[in-house]
Amino acid sequence: MKLRIYIIALAAIAVSSCKKSDELMYNRQDSYIYFTLPFKLNQYNVELAERVDSISYSFAFDLPNTNQYTFKVPVSITGTTQAKDRSFNIEIDKENTTAVENIDYVPFSTTQVVRAGRVSDTIYIKVNKTLALSTSYKQLVLKLHSGTDFQLGAKEYQSAKISFTDILEQPKWWKTWQTVFGTYSKEKYKLWINLYKKGVDPSPDVYDNTKTYFYYWDNMPTFTGVSTFPILYMYVKQLKDFLLANPTYIDNDPTKERVTIPYNF
Repeated sequence: MKLRIYIIALAAIAVSSCKKSDELMYNRQDSYIYFTLPFKLNQYNVELAERVDSISYSFAFDLPNTNQYTFKVPVSITGTTQAKDRSFNIEIDKENTTAVENIDYVPFSTTQVVRAGRVSDTIYIKVNKTLALSTSYKQLVLKLHSGTDFQLGAKEYQSAKISFTDILEQPKWWKTWQTVFGTYSKEKYKLWINLYKKGVDPSPDVYDNTKTYFYYWDNMPTFTGVSTFPILYMYVKQLKDFLLANPTYIDNDPTKERVTIPYNF
């Protein structure tokens, strides 16, 4: 009898605990805010579970007369939406920021808004193209702050780094394709960007043939092979023929190495 009473008592305590736990879980009024930068990609351009901690941009990929670029930094919230705008605060992490206000970026408000009825919104940051970017990188690190409307979300998503330059970096895929393209140079890469644009090659993804027009200069295959990628190699031949007919040199300096494509067709 005593054992039965003890068991009933434990059950009552458990039910009470569950109710309290449910109240804590489902009746919380707090909303949390955090940066939602893109997910990392594996070598096959498939999203991973982990997010990147920074977003970057190079003016070298844009038109020559582009002097300003606007970063779109996404934020998301947990909790229910509301019928009114809600504000949150950001600040610049000065210790880790190398960009200078009014020179490298346009001043922005440290008070931002999640608009009514939304669970996500965007911070717009304008950066400037300067001469210094041709040989260096600038970065701007943002940090979220808790306030009246929002608490801070997960610690790893409380800051976001913006990185920008005017340098044309060697892409990750170049090593895989070095036997085809040869030694990297920005001159060669710029020509390839202008030639092998998105939409010119209808070839499907070799791993998923439902994805057509899949490959272009910034999404190259993870392996080489003329029989597998005949259209891509056709464009490589066009690049080789162009360089044979139009001598091009490193840094546009005839005393330096001539830019060529070593692959034999």
